[in-house]
Formats: sequence, C-alpha cells, structure tokens
Amino acid sequence: MLQELHITNLALIEKLQISFAKGLVVLTGETGAGKSIILQAIHLLSGGRAGTNWIRSGADSATVEALFDFAADNTTINEILHEMGAEHEGELIIRRVLHQNGKSRYFLNGSMITAKVAGELAEHLISVASQHDHQQLLQPKTHLDFIDSVGNLWRERQQLTALYQQWRDLRNEHEELQQQEKDKVQRRDFLTFQCREIDEANIRIGEDEELAHEKDRQNKATSFKYLARRMETPSVFIDL
Repeated sequence: MLQELHITNLALIEKLQISFAKGLVVLTGETGAGKSIILQAIHLLSGGRAGTNWIRSGADSATVEALFDFAADNTTINEILHEMGAEHEGELIIRRVLHQNGKSRYFLNGSMITAKVAGELAEHLISVASQHDHQQLLQPKTHLDFIDSVGNLWRERQQLTALYQQWRDLRNEHEELQQQEKDKVQRRDFLTFQCREIDEANIRIGEDEELAHEKDRQNKATSFKYLARRMETPSVFIDL
C-alpha cells in the first residue's frame, strides 16, 4: 500500500509531499491544478518512460519517491526482494531520479536497482485504473493471486510451493543418480574393451626391449642401404 509520495522538481511542482496513511484520499481541482502530474509521478515509479521535458524549468533533475508497506505473507514481493538480497522490515522506499541528460536512476531503500526490478515491484504495490490503463483484473497472471487472497489461501499456497520445491530437488537428485549410473556402465564397458585389447595383444615380458632393439636394427639397416647406393653411384668431377 502506498503510504507517502514525495515529488521534487517534476513539471510544475517544485516540492510536494502527500500522505496516504490515513485512508481514502481524494484529489480534486480544476484543469491544470496538477492532478495528472501526481499520477505521472506514480507512473514513473512503475518504470514508465520519461523525458527531460518532465523536469521543472531551471532544475538539473527531478525526483519521485514513495513509501510502501506490504503484508509479510506476500510471497511474490518477498521472492523478488530475496533474489536481490534486499533487507526490509515490511516497508519499501522506491525512488527515481530524472536527469537533464536523459538518464534516470532507480533506488530501493537507498540501493540502486534496475528499471525491470522497479517495474516488477510496482506491479504488486500499485494499481492505477483509468480509462486508458489496463487494470490488474484484466491480466491473467494476477488472477490466481486474487483468488488466493479472497480465499485466504496464502498459507496453503506457501506450503504447496515448499512441497513442490522439495519434489523438484528430489527429482533433480534422482536424475543425477541415474546419470551417474549410466556413466558408470559406460566406463565399465570402456575398461572391459581396453582389457580385451590388452589380452589379445599377447604382450610378453621384455617385449618392449626387443622392439626397441629391432627398431634400432631397422634404422641401421636403412642407413647401410643408403650408403651402399651412394658408393655404387660414380662421382663426376669437372676440372675448370
């Protein structure tokens, strides 16, 4: 749930702080009062596109910062934060800074994050419904979350998730053992083949010395044949 929103140097707003902690908040005013700027600020925290024209004239940067709290049993947000290694106590501060060079930076509880992570978190923290935006009710991937929330089934869902993870770990271990057994059989067949090759070679003790001696004899015989051919060939001398 959105608790506070801070806006600095965004469009016409120099500095604005809004608290939503007391319950329902209604923003009213005539056209040009800045209502759409507040909605745009929330959109920017969700990873929406931004241009330098959103930075207030004369300012170097614009900042949008929001404080959220969420239920401790919200597994989706907890999984995202766990993957990031982010520490929290049930509250999150998301901040986005726009610069005049066109770049922007996202921060979560003071640490830099990517636009993708900011968008994933905002998807489960913010729901903006308007005549042009899609509601989360229209997104099939959120239907199961709504059903579990209405049915108060989050605890059972967590238990099922734990059981599935345990089953997947056991399955992976079983597949690894099967692969090890397969490798063992292949290794045994290869060693059996090598032993058969050695037996069929009928190697004798001292055979390597005999082969070395035979090789040396053959080399010498080749040298003698070469010298004999040189001696049989007459030499030709030319007296200049």
